[in-house]
Amino acid sequence: MKKRQQRGRAIWLAAMAITVLAGVAVPYGVLSDSPMIMAVPLFWLLFGVVVIGLIVIGVTRWSDEA
Repeated sequence: MKKRQQRGRAIWLAAMAITVLAGVAVPYGVLSDSPMIMAVPLFWLLFGVVVIGLIVIGVTRWSDEA
């Protein structure tokens, strides 16, 4: 069970790291020259939803390990 928790935590941390990197790379790189005026606000909306989802997943898996 402990190994499964560690694997789940590693996957969650990797997802958070990818999300944070996307939060920098996408709006300031990929979408910086986008002709769509709503591309960046839509990205930030999606980014916020993903971050909220990852926080909910992380909090629901908290447990007292002491």
